[in-house]
Amino acid sequence: SLLGAEVLLHDPMSSGVEKNAPAGWNPYRQVVDGSSGKILAGDGCITLVDEGPGEIGFCRDFTVKPGEWLRASAEVRQAEGETAKSFSRIQLTARMAKEQRLSRQFQRLSRVFKPYAVVMRVPEGCTSVRLYVYSGKKETGKIDIRNMKMESSDTELKDLTTANRVIEGNTVFRATDAELNPKTVVLTKAEKADDGKAAIITGSCNVKNKEAAPDVTFKVIAPTAGLYVLRTETSVDDEGAKIMENTHSKFGSMYARIQVGTNRPTERVVFVPWGRPQLNAQTLGKFELAEGAQEIKFWLPEHLKLHKMIVFPYVPVAVPPEVEAYTPSVVPPSAHPRLWVTPDTLPEIRQNLETEENRPHWEQVKLGALAPLEFTFNPDEEIPFNANLEVGIQNKAFYYLMTGDKTIGQEALKLAVDYISHVEFGNLLDITREIGRAIYVTSCAYDWCFDLMTDEQRDTILQHFRRLRRDMECGWPPFGQSIVNGHGNERQVNRDLLSMSIAIFGEDPEPYKYCAYKILEQLVPMRAWEYQSPRHNQGISYSSFRFQCDMHAAMLFKRMSGHEVFDPNIKNVPLYWLYMRAPNGTMLRDGDGVCNGDYWSMPLTNLLNFSYSGNPLVKGEFIRQKGLSMGEHIYFLLLNRPELKPEMSLDSLPWTQDFGPILSSMVARTGWNLSKLSDDVVAEI
Repeated sequence: SLLGAEVLLHDPMSSGVEKNAPAGWNPYRQVVDGSSGKILAGDGCITLVDEGPGEIGFCRDFTVKPGEWLRASAEVRQAEGETAKSFSRIQLTARMAKEQRLSRQFQRLSRVFKPYAVVMRVPEGCTSVRLYVYSGKKETGKIDIRNMKMESSDTELKDLTTANRVIEGNTVFRATDAELNPKTVVLTKAEKADDGKAAIITGSCNVKNKEAAPDVTFKVIAPTAGLYVLRTETSVDDEGAKIMENTHSKFGSMYARIQVGTNRPTERVVFVPWGRPQLNAQTLGKFELAEGAQEIKFWLPEHLKLHKMIVFPYVPVAVPPEVEAYTPSVVPPSAHPRLWVTPDTLPEIRQNLETEENRPHWEQVKLGALAPLEFTFNPDEEIPFNANLEVGIQNKAFYYLMTGDKTIGQEALKLAVDYISHVEFGNLLDITREIGRAIYVTSCAYDWCFDLMTDEQRDTILQHFRRLRRDMECGWPPFGQSIVNGHGNERQVNRDLLSMSIAIFGEDPEPYKYCAYKILEQLVPMRAWEYQSPRHNQGISYSSFRFQCDMHAAMLFKRMSGHEVFDPNIKNVPLYWLYMRAPNGTMLRDGDGVCNGDYWSMPLTNLLNFSYSGNPLVKGEFIRQKGLSMGEHIYFLLLNRPELKPEMSLDSLPWTQDFGPILSSMVARTGWNLSKLSDDVVAEI
């Protein structure tokens, strides 16, 4: 019962049939032109067999009080195997001396149980109400009925027809359908809401208050257990609009706390700063629903108006038919490690640790690996992503790979398992990059510490790889975006999911098949054609990152297999940035060019390229750009080639570069003097 309603009757309708009616009920039949039918005991329900054209059903009397509210509800479906579609009615009839008043509701049937209800306020002078449940008058068919309930209350009760129904397709649950906490929430006007109303909190926000009752509760029924997508439509009041107008980052978004069934509560973005104040739609994510009835609870932020929630079954991205039959031409070796290093190349990587170039980076990694790393968490609560923790996990896993120190390796695995099993990324804009980084770091720990893992640790990591990868922007399977350009060309597949697929190939080869197809059959041929012009199509800034992602794929395949899978022309693309450099260190404007006046840099991209190509000019440019950011010392130790001496002068390059017919342009310059005082001139056509 809801909000203090008294349950007068709760009959599961599974106790059998007596005299053509459920036990405790009386038969009801209205014969029209020889109609016939019967009532049977079903499997956990009662089955009405309506052979038409009259009505057939059962009824029961209740003693009531004038002025009280009544609600009668049941769950009904079309009987299994039945093709004729009848419909079911519930009816409350107020019985008085001189008149009768009735309230009734009918429900069209589907093949899953759906709840429906009828509400009545008992009229003055009435002390008896009869509840009828019966089939339609003109149609025939079989109806299964279960979970009959009769409730009474001194305050108004709602019809459950919309508030507690089966999810079919895009199913809308409006705020006016929900159970609202009378202590914290009221209905208010909302211009763009379907029914003009929305829920808003009246007091303090309880999003962070783990002990507070929910503000809004939706009652839903999932026809089957599985993943469902939740969306919301919201708006903000005038004060909320001012707050959003003065917020200039996605991190200023409004969050609600949500709990689906008995799952762990989670915080999700329900309004973004750039949204229209009158209406903002947000996809909250994919959630596990159990089969049957359950609640979806919301704790709302201040100034937010919740219009409605939309729920629909999650449908994974389709796998193209050609991929189903695909066999990659290059596959990971059977032995570990496989990411960036193999048993054959591991001795050289270890030997290089103490070279002059590598030693400072190795000292930094050792400091991070040997330092105690405190990580405490509540297993019943989600934790946000933690970049510093991810760096620590990778440092410890790499230290084990280099030294064989099992204590540090086991520490890396425990941290990785605890982290990936509790981290929740939510629905913040562009969060796919953070999801991918967690997958990548855990893949490194999985691969580099493989021989230390227990079966339980391995199963936990695999389980949460499956959970996290479906929230990537490219979807899972990863065919929701193109790998040629856009976010689909970034680290999602080229580093993060490819690393995962290489690491777990022995346990699950399917992810590698998907990633290999996208890279080897889609990206590699496109880049072979496009890089006939040694420049990138995405402009100065985006191109440096997206080319870096191409290089991740190129290097991961090369280090894994010992072979280059990309056309050799990929090695020439850094000429683009060398020639587009203005004499004062900034870049010529191309696309989203950077205009801050500093010496513009992309060190990790250069590191990947000179390691792959062996170009001393690119290594020299890497040194000019002065180093790597937090967590990238491991990249240097894996990729640097100490035997490759950097060439700091660019004088060996011609002053003019014709980029050819694919991405046509020409850059001409009067020299390679790079300083704020340079007299050189550079021009692009």
